[in-house]
Amino acid sequence: MQAYQISLYNQDVIYKMLFDSTAETLQEFGKNELHGKLGFICTLHTWDQKMLYHLHLHCIIPGGALSFEGDKWNSS
Repeated sequence: MQAYQISLYNQDVIYKMLFDSTAETLQEFGKNELHGKLGFICTLHTWDQKMLYHLHLHCIIPGGALSFEGDKWNSS
């Protein structure tokens, strides 16, 4: 069975894993590199331009992070 077939039959689990791992990675980047809490928006795409199944996320990320105290913007 190929990966796309697994994701088709287990959409709830796979989509949650995809969003959770992306969020964790981006938050770690904000913490370690920008020394703050990173905000972001992600959108799930399941098809490519040729209408073939192609599971991926698009994320919009600001150019910095809010300090952990919430009183300062840390630019990237």
